[in-house]
Order: sequence, then C-alpha cells, then structure tokens
Amino acid sequence: MLSSALARDARVAGIRSEATLAAVQRRRIDLFSVLLIALVALCVATAIAPAGFGGAPVDAGILRIGLVALSATFVLYALEKERALRRLEAALRDESRRREVVEAESDRLHGMVSIGHAISASLELDRVVDLSLSAAVRMFGADGGAVFLDRGDLVVQAVHGTPSRLDLIEAHAREVAAAGEAGLFGDGAEGMASPLIHEGTLVGVLVVHGNEEQSFQDADVAMLREFSRTVASAITNARLFRAEQVTNQNFTGLHDARDEFNWLTAIG
Repeated sequence: MLSSALARDARVAGIRSEATLAAVQRRRIDLFSVLLIALVALCVATAIAPAGFGGAPVDAGILRIGLVALSATFVLYALEKERALRRLEAALRDESRRREVVEAESDRLHGMVSIGHAISASLELDRVVDLSLSAAVRMFGADGGAVFLDRGDLVVQAVHGTPSRLDLIEAHAREVAAAGEAGLFGDGAEGMASPLIHEGTLVGVLVVHGNEEQSFQDADVAMLREFSRTVASAITNARLFRAEQVTNQNFTGLHDARDEFNWLTAIG
C-alpha cells in the first residue's frame, strides 16, 4: 500500500487506477499528448490571430502576453505532473527492488531448509561434507569454497572450485575458528567463512569465496551462520555414527576372537 504522500502524488499526476510503473508510463504518454496538442493549438492561434477574428485585428502586444501566459501555464502544469510522476516512479521502483530482494531471500531460505533436511538425512561423513559445500556454493552463487574439519588441528576435508587460493582460504579459516564468529574476508569482501560449532564445540569451518567482481554482504554472513549450524549438527551426527560403527566392528571382532579361543580351548 502506498503512503499518504505517494497517494497524493498519484492523485496530482492524475492516476486514478492502481499506481503501477505501467500506469506511470501511460500517464506520462497522456501528458505528452496533451502538451503536444496544446503546442499545436498555440501555433495555430499564433498564425491566425494577427488577421483577427470576424475581421477585427488583434493587438500584437496583447497577443504576445496571452501566448506567454498560456505557455507558462502549460509548462507549470507539465512540471507539476512530471515531478509527481517521477517521485511516484522512484518509489515504485524502490518497492519493486525491495520485493525482489525479499523474494530472493525467501527462495534462499526455503532452499536452505530443503538442503538442511537432505544433509541431516545422511550419516556418511564424506557425503555430508560434500553436500554441505556444494549447497553453500550454489546458495550464494560463489566461485568455490572449502570445508575444514577440526581433528586436533584444522584439516581440509573438501574443496570446490580452483584450489589455487587454498592457502589463503585456510589462513582465513583459522582466523574464523580462533574468533568463533562468522565474517567476511578479502578486499571487497569477496569471501566469507563461518565456524561449524555444535553445542559449544568447534567441528570445523565452512568457507565460500567469489571473485574480484563479486562481494558478499552482512546478510549473506548471517545466512551462512544459520546454515553452518545445520552443517555442524549433521557432521557431528555422521561422526558419532562412524564411531558407533567402529565400536560395533571392534566388539564383533572381540566376540569372534573369544568364540575362537573357547573353541580352541575345548578341542585342546
């Protein structure tokens, strides 16, 4: 809904229907047509007035004053309408841009939720990491990225895109891990990183980077921070599942060894 000021501009501009960019353009064309007709009428009046109307001549001074007054009236009329149209057009374009941003953010949030479900559904560590990194790169339109896992020290687990900047990315990953907070890095904020923290424990670091022409904003960092919570939880679950598998395998091995020992003791 338009504000009272913009609604007044719409009335001043002569827009009676819903105020849209298309309506503004139509009204501008109508205004131009009116001015063109007025200009033609003034030109015709200028041509026939000196001959007089009904045989009576018209004083040239009065004619000039009348034409100047009419021209000034039409100019002021056009300026007032055009100023109102420009204000209204700028407001509508701003509103359209805000709506596009909101829709884009909404799409990204829905995508993040869907991806989060897919990541959480997997219990294989490598797959969780690969899915998380691919999703982050796609979500932010990044050139590439990397995931580092904390194994007593940060170790690169997956890389997406050109690994030429891996040393630089790792340095930023270590800074973020030490600070415990997501942030931007690089000139022009062409990259960002977020620690993967689950229940107060550092699991790793997720990094995405763009190029020299691409920059990330604080809103992107906030979204990466939220996404990282899902990733950290999924990685923790995958690690626990792997540890449980190893424990079960060791237990099975011990059970088999005990049975074999008992069998050898029985036949011995």
